Amino acid sequence: MLGLAVLPLSVKAAKSKIYLLQDFVRGFRFYKGPELLKQIQTGEKLRLQREKENKQDALAIAVYYKNEKIGFVPKEKNEVLSALMDGGVAELHAEITHLELDAETWENVHFAIYLLGEESKEIPAYLKTVIQPEYASLIKTGDELYEALVENSSNNAVYGLIHNAFPKGEDMDKAVRDESIIISNRKIPEHLAPLNLLVNAAGKKTKVPGMFFSDYYIANINRIAKIPDAIKEFKVIEDGAGKGFYEVVFTEQIKNKSNRGR
Repeated sequence: MLGLAVLPLSVKAAKSKIYLLQDFVRGFRFYKGPELLKQIQTGEKLRLQREKENKQDALAIAVYYKNEKIGFVPKEKNEVLSALMDGGVAELHAEITHLELDAETWENVHFAIYLLGEESKEIPAYLKTVIQPEYASLIKTGDELYEALVENSSNNAVYGLIHNAFPKGEDMDKAVRDESIIISNRKIPEHLAPLNLLVNAAGKKTKVPGMFFSDYYIANINRIAKIPDAIKEFKVIEDGAGKGFYEVVFTEQIKNKSNRGR
């Protein structure tokens, strides 16, 4: 017995995550989630807590980030998980797998619930694989961008903004698909800088190659779609190889540094 107690950790059986559920945190916007979103990180642990006295759902499982409640396990998927927790059959763990700040609040945080078991080749791959979420609230097509621009516009000028640059529906769809809507980081008005229009969900900026005369980056479509009143036009430009892009030109023009403050 003494010999077993002092075995090095490397000799002990490796543990594997066996995923039982992967989904978005339900009810995220009704709790502390939105306030904590900027400090939440992918990979962080979550705590699950049964709410047997919940009047809406006796099988409810609340989700906590640190000591703050941020929502629930989806109601339609909690029956087996609540039974496991109530019976003390297995210890359930949870962690954040994806964060998407540009999605609607109900798709901001994607998480996984898992068991820890011994590593085994017999465990199906799908139980050991983190899935990529499908976001219904993110713009993926030209039609979705069109609708978002119109919805967020305060006047009918948005129709000219769209149709002058994209006379055919397929033009906008191709622009979204090819990520060819771009912005020069030198031309972003100061009041729009906090929106981080060049940053994607992973916090990265993607520079457009071949643009030797300015610093152009792929625009964050979801954020651009929320500010149509600040956009003057989508200007068609080409890179050094003749590839076409749509530059977002803002209604407020950037003045030269020498003219600022005058």
